[in-house]
Amino acid sequence: MISILIRNKNESKALDKTLKSICAQNFTVPFEIVVIDDDSSDSSIEVANQYGCKVVSLDRRFTYGYAINFGVKHCQYDIILLLSSHN
Repeated sequence: MISILIRNKNESKALDKTLKSICAQNFTVPFEIVVIDDDSSDSSIEVANQYGCKVVSLDRRFTYGYAINFGVKHCQYDIILLLSSHN
């Protein structure tokens, strides 16, 4: 069982490419994808929803460490893969 945690802000195109790649994998264990979004003004949230991701908005000003720690609290599995949606 694995949680895939992705930090994101206004990276809808890169996020789509990343999610497409993840979903093309053949997972033999349950997994979830959690997208931590930093107030994106593009279509990032819609892209994440298309792939069935759990989308969580940051509750305060972004820092890399806070975004990761905040995201980990929203993951349901003990093994967490950290990704960023940068190009």
